[in-house]
Parts: sequence; structure tokens; C-alpha cells
Amino acid sequence: MKVLSVPFLFGFLLPLFSCSLPAFAQDLKLTEDMITRYLAVYDQVIASSPKTAERLFHNEPIEPGTPESALAEGALKKAGFTNLQEFIAADITIGTAWLQLSAQEMAEKADSKKQEAVETLENALQDPQIKGPQRAELEQALERMQSEGQSAGIASDADLIDSTGMGFLRAYREKLQPVMNMGSGGEFREF
Repeated sequence: MKVLSVPFLFGFLLPLFSCSLPAFAQDLKLTEDMITRYLAVYDQVIASSPKTAERLFHNEPIEPGTPESALAEGALKKAGFTNLQEFIAADITIGTAWLQLSAQEMAEKADSKKQEAVETLENALQDPQIKGPQRAELEQALERMQSEGQSAGIASDADLIDSTGMGFLRAYREKLQPVMNMGSGGEFREF
């Protein structure tokens, strides 16, 4: 049986759960303690076995009673997680926050690019050399962009992590980056 990857879970299943089960979204509380304990697990596991860290990240089953299992369990307990399920819950919450942050940043970038395009059109229309059909095309393009008016930002109703949790995520962004990029072809680095 194939185990579904974490990106699949975040990208497809989590939005379905959050739309159909409003209480589920309310349970995603991201704390600084959760992030530091989560990072402590990966710090310890990556230092000993990057492959085991990648398997943890992808929620792949680890055979009980093996050295790999002992390493993972030891790291979880040392970081203060009572069991694998608690760690997986933290993994889902942090991953959800990471996706939310990525979506917000993409929306902000789109808004910024749109504003740049509006300013470019406005500046071009200040040029007295631009006349006739060319001017009409620029004016229509500017009018379309301004009439769209809506920002590309995501609706706050879709946010599953509150602003306090997102603040913690931003504060730990550099340390989380290597973990969030696991399996994307990049090398593992110690935090």
C-alpha cells in the first residue's frame, strides 16, 4: 500500500477537512513551543540519519524495534513529544502554517506586480508622444487593471492559523526552511 505524501495531504485533503469541518480549523493552534520542539526532533534526527528525517517528514512507516525507530522515538521523547501522533499533529499544523504563509506571500507578490504594472501604464500615459490607437490601448489596459480592484490576497476566512501563530512561524522561518524543503532535492543541513 502506498503512503500518501505530506504535500498531498496539505494540498488536497486539508482544505477539504477545513471546509467541511469548521471545528478542525479551530484546533490548529501554532505555538512557539511546538515549533521549537518540532525543530529539535529534526535537528537530532538529521544529525544522525538524514534518511530517517526524510522518512519522518513524509510520514513513512518506520519498522518498530529497529535502530531507525529507536532514533526517531528518542528524538521525539527528548523534544517533549509524548508519542508519534502528537508529533504528526505538530507536523500537520506547522505544514499548514507554512502553506498559508506561502499563499500569503504569493498573493502579496501578485499585488505588488499588479501595482507596478499600473504605475508603468500611468507613467507611459504621461508621455505626450503616445497618441492615437497606442494611447487608447494603454488607457484600456489601465482601466481594466484598476477596475479589477480586488487584491490577489487570500480571504482571512481561509486562514487556518491565527496571526500569533503566523508570527511564530515567521520568526522561525530560516530554521524551518530546510525541514520544509525536505524531499525537494536539496541537501539536508543542520539547523
